[in-house]
Amino acid sequence: MKASRVVVVAVLLFLGLMTYAHEAGAQPTPLFQCQPLVAGSYFLNTNIVTPSPSGDCFTLLDSGISINFAGFFIQGNGTGAGVTDGGAALSNISVQNGRITNFSVGIQLGSSSDNQIGAMRVIGNTLVGMNVGSGSHLADNVVGISGAADGIHVACPSLLIENIVTVVTAPGGTSLVESGKGCKEFNNVF
Repeated sequence: MKASRVVVVAVLLFLGLMTYAHEAGAQPTPLFQCQPLVAGSYFLNTNIVTPSPSGDCFTLLDSGISINFAGFFIQGNGTGAGVTDGGAALSNISVQNGRITNFSVGIQLGSSSDNQIGAMRVIGNTLVGMNVGSGSHLADNVVGISGAADGIHVACPSLLIENIVTVVTAPGGTSLVESGKGCKEFNNVF
């Protein structure tokens, strides 16, 4: 009886490792247009301009999503969010290497935790550049705001390294809004 349990456990472990190895070796999926995204890795291979009326571009439906903009941009029509969790409590979201412009909110991951946002240029969004949940790491981002827009909203604890928030005119806008305690900041310009 014990031997059969050991075999069953060994088989389950093997299948689990094979599933992990398959997922780890899976190729990223190219993105050509705005769409909902499920768990996995994605990359842009072209610039994307949202049609009017549009709203959100990439609505994330699962945790564990990685989007590499690969130097490309998404451009909205002044509404919605460029990348959003849609209010769902997700985790382990990565958004890297590109530009988001002309949405209400560039990156809206305020309900999600443990996000990694890096090398993004989030410029000309009308309400907030980035809104991220706790446990997030923001590094080497540039956020350009004007009017009453806010640059970065971040729930603490989070880590902010070498980010730049540029305020063109700010009657009511704020470069950085932290909620909670324990955020760490290094070499940022606000």
